[in-house]
Amino acid sequence: MNVNAITISDCLDMIDMKGQCTSIHNGKVVGFIDEKMKMEVEQLLGCYITDEQYIEAFKYAKDKQEYIYKQERRAAVMQRWYLVKLIEEYVRSLAFSKLTMDLCKKWR
Repeated sequence: MNVNAITISDCLDMIDMKGQCTSIHNGKVVGFIDEKMKMEVEQLLGCYITDEQYIEAFKYAKDKQEYIYKQERRAAVMQRWYLVKLIEEYVRSLAFSKLTMDLCKKWR
């Protein structure tokens, strides 16, 4: 979705976004950020993360949360704290992957 072509579906998706802000990159809406959740993740990590890092990790974490819930049907899996921990896990994983790729490129 970009700011020049917001659909009715996009607007309906935004109705329940209280407490969240829009992240725009290169003129395009790239995601919505729950600032409180992002701050919780940063506190666990002990460092600041970019909006782009958060959004990418959030997408992976949300998919994993849904998959785990389908497998185990434990209510705890769908709680906010669980999602925060999954986001933290993915931020670390994605940062490590980026570092590894950068090192591989450097040594070629």
